[in-house]
Amino acid sequence: MKYLILAFSMLWSITIMAQKEHEVIVDLSNPNQEAIIEIGLNKGNLTVKGTARKDVLVRYKNSSKLSIVNGQDGLKKISGANSGIEITEEDNEIEIRTQNMNDKISVYMEVPMNTSIDAHILMEGDLEVDNISGEIELSNSNGPVKATNISGIVQANGFNGKVIVDFKKITPNADMSFISFNGKVDVTIPTGSKFNVKAQSDHGDVYTGFDMKMDTNKKAKTKEDGKTVYTDSWIRGVVNGGGPEFTFKTFHGDVYIRSK
Repeated sequence: MKYLILAFSMLWSITIMAQKEHEVIVDLSNPNQEAIIEIGLNKGNLTVKGTARKDVLVRYKNSSKLSIVNGQDGLKKISGANSGIEITEEDNEIEIRTQNMNDKISVYMEVPMNTSIDAHILMEGDLEVDNISGEIELSNSNGPVKATNISGIVQANGFNGKVIVDFKKITPNADMSFISFNGKVDVTIPTGSKFNVKAQSDHGDVYTGFDMKMDTNKKAKTKEDGKTVYTDSWIRGVVNGGGPEFTFKTFHGDVYIRSK
């Protein structure tokens, strides 16, 4: 296993160090095969762009600064020395983690287009992915989720923020979901795509640019207090003869299913 550990462990001076951008090139074990990236941030912005490169570029900038402060036993404390990120690569699988949960880090990545991504932001920040053709799982608790020029499979979840996804093409026979709690869900899909729609907005409306054959017979089945409950709160429809199920849901906001 290859390890790349980046931290502000060197004292550049005894004064506060200015915020700097750092860059790392991560070599893949098998450059001609699909890469798999898992990245989690507590706070900060994350942007991932698919390119023609055969390695992975990581640029990051964090909010912590090295400084000397009063400590104990007459010694000075080196504050901020445990900030930064840790990157591991093994057999084309890359894992990126922050070393300090309180540190706000902005990360920009360039990856091969054929890359699968599992990315999440726990507290706050913007999450954006562009030009990827692999399997994509995105989650953001406090901020928007945006995926553009996508040719793969997407599972996108936001809590306080909009979810926007724009496909170049879709993968046949693959179910997908686009879910927010406080925010609109806006998905653009190529016109000739075949899929089944399952859509719901508790406090909003659902809009579509497709000629959709509505399915009013299928009802949702749930178990509540030992009882079986059938409801028709979901909008269900068939596009271009039907196919995999695409789920669109928000609690506060509108749902847009656009034809491209």
